[in-house]
Amino acid sequence: IGYQLGMTSQSKKTNTFSVEGGVLWSTRGYSYDEQGWIEGMFVKVEQDVSLNYVYIPIGAKATFNLGKANLYLKLGPYVAAGIVGEIHEEIQVDNISEDATVEVQWGSDPKSDDLKVFDGGINIGTGLEFGIVEIGVEYDHGITNISAMTDEEFSMKNRNIGITVSYKFAQ
Repeated sequence: IGYQLGMTSQSKKTNTFSVEGGVLWSTRGYSYDEQGWIEGMFVKVEQDVSLNYVYIPIGAKATFNLGKANLYLKLGPYVAAGIVGEIHEEIQVDNISEDATVEVQWGSDPKSDDLKVFDGGINIGTGLEFGIVEIGVEYDHGITNISAMTDEEFSMKNRNIGITVSYKFAQ
């Protein structure tokens, strides 16, 4: 669970269609947990990764009047740049445990970096506008492999579901 915070702007083309874009600080991440037996030893790995991106969505937005509220649908691309991140890992081999927290190394070198800096994908959302307040649901579908590993069988892509609450400073 994370958050997004930032500013968006909407350019009205007609009463129904507009273009919306923004610059936001977005938190993302994942948890990983696996355990099993390797060569007669019990091995357990737990990993929590917290990532922070500058996130730039640009979308076409259609708005439909429902009376006391407006329904909106939006679709468009996003790009994001990884800024800071943290990896917390706990490893247990039989009865010996170790844990460590390290900063994410951003870049494309599989020998020294964890994740690629740039991410990109598609954003789709829907919601309701009540005057100057919007409440919605969005989904980001990453299409860029963000893993620095070059193994062709391994790929990491951001996938996010978000609940949004927006306040309009001007209409």
